[in-house]
Amino acid sequence: MPRKPREKRIREILMCMYLQGSITRKKLQNYLKISKSWLSELVKELRNRGLISIEKRNRHEILYITEEGQELLSRQKGSSQTTIIKIIERELRKAGIDFEKANLNGIDFNFKIALERRTILIKIIEGFMIPNAPEDLEELRSVLNLILSSKKRTQEIETSKIEIILSRLVDQKGLLSRIINFAERTDDTVILIICGTNPKNWPEDISQKINELGKICRRFILVHAKESLISLLNQIPRNLTIVHSGDVSIREIIDKIFKTIEVK
Repeated sequence: MPRKPREKRIREILMCMYLQGSITRKKLQNYLKISKSWLSELVKELRNRGLISIEKRNRHEILYITEEGQELLSRQKGSSQTTIIKIIERELRKAGIDFEKANLNGIDFNFKIALERRTILIKIIEGFMIPNAPEDLEELRSVLNLILSSKKRTQEIETSKIEIILSRLVDQKGLLSRIINFAERTDDTVILIICGTNPKNWPEDISQKINELGKICRRFILVHAKESLISLLNQIPRNLTIVHSGDVSIREIIDKIFKTIEVK
């Protein structure tokens, strides 16, 4: 199995430390399924860059993320649904803000924050993520081209990547419609975090490939998916805020949530 890119591994290591608070070198190695020598090389680099600190405790080395490491991590875009949920939980607890999960009108909200005179609801959903790294974007293009050139239906194509592309786009459109309808009928403040890229920022060639894929697979909900999603985003009510994690950093997401909480 080829190595993951160095910077991607560095972000994974920092994220593990951030979410765990501290972690031993051995646990980090097991968690990331990384070789001992590769991990040692990366840990040495991170320490030299001032992104982590190391404390020796008995026979173990305990690794911590520094403020500089947290600052680097907070600037990254394209975080996963699980990561965003964990970081929001951590930041709310640090601020002493109570929250709970809630199911309202059949929608599962990840966070319900009951304030003195109002309620804030936060929902995090998977979306269609356009990779930031050029090599990952080219890989996405290659997969789409391969499928389109085969002229076969999706169920005949053995590739989980295409199934993910299809399912996330269908789910994103359906969930977005439901949450817009919900927000129009409530006085609560709703924040929807879509773990994907704003469709306004999708490369045109990717959008065209998705259109063709939808036609070939007879999943017509995918045809003109970009235009349909943009149209929905232009219809959101004033009490609904939508954030795409593919276009902003984790720090910007957290800042937006706390700004919403502080608004009287």
